[in-house]
Amino acid sequence: MLNQVMLIGRVGKIYESKGSLMPFSIATTENYKDKSGEWQQKTEWHNCKLFNREVKMDVGDMVLVKGKISTNEYEKDGEKKSTKDIIVDQVRVITRKNNSNEAENQGPGTSLPF
Repeated sequence: MLNQVMLIGRVGKIYESKGSLMPFSIATTENYKDKSGEWQQKTEWHNCKLFNREVKMDVGDMVLVKGKISTNEYEKDGEKKSTKDIIVDQVRVITRKNNSNEAENQGPGTSLPF
């Protein structure tokens, strides 16, 4: 069995670090044609959790994230709820928001293989 995910998207928010946890979100966008042949765009938001590392990235940067999906179930007001998070194994900044026209080779220091 395999639980692996790879996403390329833009950083939406970087949350305050909590101890060894660096949480952030990324947005991925998919373009597709609907039944009538019109182009549509769908954006999905992904909550990411990076443990024991920090990465220099800013809102708007395009990143490659590799990791696994984790589902957390909880109960709120008597109703069962669940969240899905990406537990990040590796993250690489592909382009900076300020340099979105050219890819940056970040070298081995910014890729985080575990």
